[in-house]
Amino acid sequence: MLSQRNIRIWLVPSLAMLLLIVLAKYVVDIRTYQARQADQNEVQNILLEVRAEFLSHLNANMYLGSGISAYIQANNGIIHDQDMQPWLQSLFKQGRYIRNIGIAPQNTISMVFPLKNNEAAVGLHFPSLPDQWPQIEQGIKTNQPFMQGPVNLAQGGRGLAYRIPVYLNNNTEYWGLISSIIDIDKLVAEATAKATTRGLDIVFVFNNDATQVRKNFTGSVDLPIENLTGQVWGRLTKSHTSLINIERLLAYCSAMLIGLFIFRLQCRDQQVLEMQEDLLKSQRIFSAAFSASSQGMLLLSPTHTVTAANPACAELLGMSAHLLQEREFSSLLSERSRDNAMAIIAASSSFQAPAIECELLHYVDQHTIECELHIASIEMGNKGWLVHIRDLRESKKLQQLQNEFISTTSHELRTPLTAIIGALGLLNNEALGPIPANMKELINLAYGNSQTLKSLINDLLDMDKLLSGHIQLVLQAHPIQNLVTQTVNELSPFAKKQNVTVTIERSDDLLVMVDALRFQQILSNLLSNAIKFSGADSTVTVHIRQTNNFARVAITDQGPGISSQFQARLFSRFAQEDASNTRNPGGTGLGLAISKALVEQMRGRIGYLPASPHGATFWFEMPLVMTNEF
Repeated sequence: MLSQRNIRIWLVPSLAMLLLIVLAKYVVDIRTYQARQADQNEVQNILLEVRAEFLSHLNANMYLGSGISAYIQANNGIIHDQDMQPWLQSLFKQGRYIRNIGIAPQNTISMVFPLKNNEAAVGLHFPSLPDQWPQIEQGIKTNQPFMQGPVNLAQGGRGLAYRIPVYLNNNTEYWGLISSIIDIDKLVAEATAKATTRGLDIVFVFNNDATQVRKNFTGSVDLPIENLTGQVWGRLTKSHTSLINIERLLAYCSAMLIGLFIFRLQCRDQQVLEMQEDLLKSQRIFSAAFSASSQGMLLLSPTHTVTAANPACAELLGMSAHLLQEREFSSLLSERSRDNAMAIIAASSSFQAPAIECELLHYVDQHTIECELHIASIEMGNKGWLVHIRDLRESKKLQQLQNEFISTTSHELRTPLTAIIGALGLLNNEALGPIPANMKELINLAYGNSQTLKSLINDLLDMDKLLSGHIQLVLQAHPIQNLVTQTVNELSPFAKKQNVTVTIERSDDLLVMVDALRFQQILSNLLSNAIKFSGADSTVTVHIRQTNNFARVAITDQGPGISSQFQARLFSRFAQEDASNTRNPGGTGLGLAISKALVEQMRGRIGYLPASPHGATFWFEMPLVMTNEF
C-alpha cells in the first residue's frame, strides 16, 4: 500500500506534466490556427495574382479575332489568301499564346495560319464535331463571341477556342466563323512555373468536378471566362503548419521533461528526508549506546577538546561529564603517555588507529589509570574523534595472576617430569634389563609424549622469562647465511619425514647483531610450522635479502594460508586458527608469540604476508652490523 509521501511523489509531477501538456496543446492549437490562416491568406493572394495575369493574357489574345471579323465584314465576305497572309502573320506575332487562327466560311475551315503543324485543321467541318457543334450552333444563333474548351485539337494538343460568328449585310446574313485557338497548355505551364517560384503548387480546372482537387489543395479562385466554368486551385509547397508539428513535438517533450525533472526533485527531496531521518535515528542509537556503554567513551572536537563524555568515563576519571566538557584531552593524560596518544590522534584523520596503552589521570588525587585507547576519526556534523577507553587494571591483575600461575605450575612440573623422562629413558635403553616386546611400544609412546610435555613446559618458561624481562641475550655479530643453513640442516630429518623440500635462496652474506641460539630458535619455529602446513611433495623456500639497515629472512610455504579473520591474533599467546583438540597438526600456540618477543628484544621486526596463489610467508628482520662498528 502506497504511503501519502509516495503518492505525493507521483501525484505532483503527474499533475504538473498533465497541466503542461494541456497548456502546450492550447498554445499549439492557437499557433496551428494562425498558421493555417496565414497559409490560406498567402495562397489566396498568390492565386489572385495568377488569375489576373492569366486573364490578361487570355483577353489580349481574344481581341485579335475581332479585327479579323471586321476585316471580313468590310470586304463583304470576300477574302484573298495573298491579302490575308501578311495581315494574319502580323496579328499572330502579337498574340503570345495563339496556337493558330482559322477562318471557316460556312463552318468549314478553309484557311489556317500558321499552316505548319496545323495542316490537319484545314477542311475541318464544325457540324461534324458532335461534342463541339451544339455550343457552336448556339453561339451562331445568338451572334455572340464565345469561348469553348479545352478542346482536343485535330493537330494534337489542347486549346481554348475563341469563336466569333461573322454576319454580313448589317448582321442579317451568316457568313461563317473565325476561330482563334489559344495554347492553353503553354499558358497553364508558364503560370504554374511562376507560381512555383513563389512557393505555390497550382492546378487549373475547366468544366470539371473539383472534388478530388479540393482534397489536396487549400484554396481556389474562379476564372471568369465566357461560357466556361474555370478555377485555379493552389497549395503552399512549404506550409507554416509543418513547423507547428515540430513545435507540438517539442512542447510535449518539454512538458514530459519538466514533469520528469519535478519527479526527480521530489525523489531527491524524499531521499534527503529519508537520509535526515536515518541520520537522526543513527544519532539517537549512537547517543543511547554512548550513554549506556559500560566502558568509557569520549567525543573530541577537531581541536582535541572534549565535547561529550559518557557516565562510565566520568566515573572512571572521578569527575562529572559536565566538567569534562571543553577540557583539553591532553590534560587527561599522564605526562609520559601524552605525546604518544596525541600523535596517534593526529595520524587517525583518515583511518582507525590501532589500540594503544596509556595512562589517564584521576581528577581527585591524580593517580594514574592504566587504560587501552581505541581512537577513530568520525564525522557527525563536524569532524572529530571517538575515543573508546578500556580500563586495564583488572585485566592486568588477572594477567599477572595467570602468568604467576603458569610460571609456578611450569616450575613445579619440570622437576617430576625430568625424573619421569630419565626413568623412561633408562627403561627405553634397556639399562635395567631386557623389556618385553609388548611393553616396549608403550614405553616408547610414554617417552615421546613426555618429551612433548617437556617442550611445552620449556615454552611456558621461556614465555615467562620474556614477560618478566629475565631472559639473557648474548648479542654478537654473526653471518646470517651460516645461521640459516645450520638451522635448515638441523630440521632436514623432520622435513624428509614430512616429504617436504626446503630450499635457500642465497644472497650476499650479511652480518647481523643477534643472539645465535635465539635466532635459530626463531627460525626453527617458523620453518617447522612451514614444513608441517605445506603438505607432502611441496617446497618451502627461505629468502634472505637486505632491506635498508636490516636483514630480512622470509619463509614461504605452500600450505592453505592464514584466514583474514585470524591474522590479527597470529602472534598472541596460545592462538591457533583451529583450537579444537583434534587439530592437525598439533602445537601449543606459543611458538609465534615467543618468536615475536625474541625478535623485538633483539631490536627486530616480525610479520606475515599472504603468498600467491596460496600459502603463507612469515618474515622477520634483524639489524645489520655496519662496517664502521668494528
